[in-house]
Amino acid sequence: MQLPQIVSIGEPLIQLNAVSTGPLRYNNYFEKHIAGAELNFCVGVRRSGFSSGLIGRVGEDEFGLNILQYLAAEGVDTSQIRVVKEMYTGVYFIQRGYPVPGKSVMFYYRKNSAGSTLCPEDVKYSYITEAKLVHLTGITPALSDTAREAWLRMLEAAKKAEAMVSLDTNIRTKLWNADEARELLKPAVDKADILL
Repeated sequence: MQLPQIVSIGEPLIQLNAVSTGPLRYNNYFEKHIAGAELNFCVGVRRSGFSSGLIGRVGEDEFGLNILQYLAAEGVDTSQIRVVKEMYTGVYFIQRGYPVPGKSVMFYYRKNSAGSTLCPEDVKYSYITEAKLVHLTGITPALSDTAREAWLRMLEAAKKAEAMVSLDTNIRTKLWNADEARELLKPAVDKADILL
């Protein structure tokens, strides 16, 4: 197997975007999208002509299968995405134009999802040895303690492989507070070669 040039770690998600504006309680129609900041990054990298791979977890459900098929069709390596039995794939809803006109609000349903069970054992040093770049976001360490440990191991693995590190702080205050984010991300900011 050819190892990817660019690798990321994170939770693949399903986004359900309300078709019309207003409170979700009045919306009956939603557009389904494959989502997740790290997943989107890997797809963008692949569309730019470079090889990419994502480390993550999805549930053994239709949404998990949808994500894996989508990534395979885009040419992203999915060999490091674990399908977790009896767990669900994370989902979030987009409420459009309410309560502030022109702005969207996200509602996450990802607590205890398959993606939140990421752990250090998911990060295999052998998978990153050929990587030129490892991309991290501030979302993954906010998912759970084990996801945070996996994220830290990914940072360590990148440095061990002498890969450049790209960090998108992407702080989601619905997942953790600003003080927690600052405490964890500050050392990673100092180690990053590229900061977004």
